[in-house]
Amino acid sequence: MITPLLSVIIPTHKRPQFLPRAIESALQAALNGDIEVIVVPNGSDTSWKSVAEQFKDESRVKWHPIEKPHANVARNHGMKLAQGKYIRFLDDDDFLYPEAAQKQLEELIELDADISCGQITKTDEVGNILELAQQLNTDDFIEAAIGRGHSTQPGALVMKRSVTEGCIWDEIINKKQDVYWAWELCKKQELKSFRFRQAVSAWVQHDGQRLSKGHSVNQTSKETAKRALDVYFHLKDQKRLNEERKIAISSRLWRCVHNGLMFEPLYWIKISFTARRISKKGTPATPFYQILPHWLNPLVWELLIVPIRWVKVLTGHHYSN
Repeated sequence: MITPLLSVIIPTHKRPQFLPRAIESALQAALNGDIEVIVVPNGSDTSWKSVAEQFKDESRVKWHPIEKPHANVARNHGMKLAQGKYIRFLDDDDFLYPEAAQKQLEELIELDADISCGQITKTDEVGNILELAQQLNTDDFIEAAIGRGHSTQPGALVMKRSVTEGCIWDEIINKKQDVYWAWELCKKQELKSFRFRQAVSAWVQHDGQRLSKGHSVNQTSKETAKRALDVYFHLKDQKRLNEERKIAISSRLWRCVHNGLMFEPLYWIKISFTARRISKKGTPATPFYQILPHWLNPLVWELLIVPIRWVKVLTGHHYSN
């Protein structure tokens, strides 16, 4: 069997209206079509079979259904099956921009890098671009993955398959799946990385079923803070911290403080002290903080706005994380 250059793994569940577009875009993501597309339907839904019929003559598309309805279980199953030297993941409701995705892969090969993060667009269901999603302007994947922006969105990343060995997608969580998996990559090893400055993937915004909806903002923030601190201590023990990474981790903790403080003040005040110790330059991801001096502790302002945020909640505003 000839080993493909690239493996693209697409978990799918109850989205037959989007899946063909994702597959078509993936098939064009490597030069000369040197690719395998591993589609992993998960759960009891069988709507994917109508899509499989559309691609029955396409040998590069491989179907591997599993019983458990969980995207991370599907991604792990796909990783075990993948044969490509390089790998990328794509959600079934998103799609790649083939020309840019090809260029990103070619640059990764040329530089002999481990991983690359491209730009992503937010689009509507039919593919109209709504905005370019924010990303941190850095070639350091660790700084980008932990810091502000959307640098862990699956379609944005292409990497050597070898760097994913031993990094399992968490099969318990339904929220921030891509973020936590990227952090596992960061903990495992130092990665030669670069930021690809073109949009390689569309992140489709729609009102369809999403397992990540309906989670507690406070509990999600707690889980994120715990995992961010785990990354911090791993990097510290391995002497892989630098000032930029400290700022990124501190800022991520402050983002959690911003989201959770109104619900559990004492817990988040303690986390804010930790964030401050890691770096005094870390702040919540709110433009207001960019004009404040670094010596001013963000906790002061965060405490002041808690009553205002509760008024918003009582008048129908919904906070999400």
